[in-house]
Amino acid sequence: MEDCCIDEMDALLDQIADFKKLIRSPHKVSDSGFLQEYRLFKQHIRWVSEDLTSNSFIIRPKPHSKY
Repeated sequence: MEDCCIDEMDALLDQIADFKKLIRSPHKVSDSGFLQEYRLFKQHIRWVSEDLTSNSFIIRPKPHSKY
């Protein structure tokens, strides 16, 4: 059976929660290679987020009318 969209979004949020736990672990904070990868990942997330909001019919703000 195929998951519905809300189930997929919920699974993604669970993965994000697991990732947050990973990046908060003390042994990762001292790893310079991990920190560099994390910075690159954060930039990628910003780009993906901007792309999602600029191409979404749900989030796109309505144009303002002058009248």
